[in-house]
Amino acid sequence: MKHLFSLFILIILSATMANAQSNNSSWRVGFGIDAGITTSDAFKYALGGDIHIQKDFNPQISGTLTTGFSHFFEKDHFAGYSQYASPYNVIPIKLGVKYFVGDNLYLGGEAGAGFAFEQWGTSFVWGPR
Repeated sequence: MKHLFSLFILIILSATMANAQSNNSSWRVGFGIDAGITTSDAFKYALGGDIHIQKDFNPQISGTLTTGFSHFFEKDHFAGYSQYASPYNVIPIKLGVKYFVGDNLYLGGEAGAGFAFEQWGTSFVWGPR
């Protein structure tokens, strides 16, 4: 249920950001704040920000390029100690597609790589846009 609520909030925020951008250009730039609940046993919450560039190919289809920064908070961090000794910080780089089903309503998704700091390495990342 928590994940469904988080997805609902993300969809509302995405629709609000799309409405705030200018509709006169085939190129758009947007900024966002990302917050969520993780699905991993090691981490509890995630918080970050992103910048995305959108290119309109026609009135219904657009492509996106997104990058930013995300920090994942360890579950044990809130108890006053750190289990993993280093935080999980990620710079994601994602490509995506948006399909507009109405004036300010769209369906979309992104996929790419998350480049982590310290010992964490690189991960596959995906999500709705």
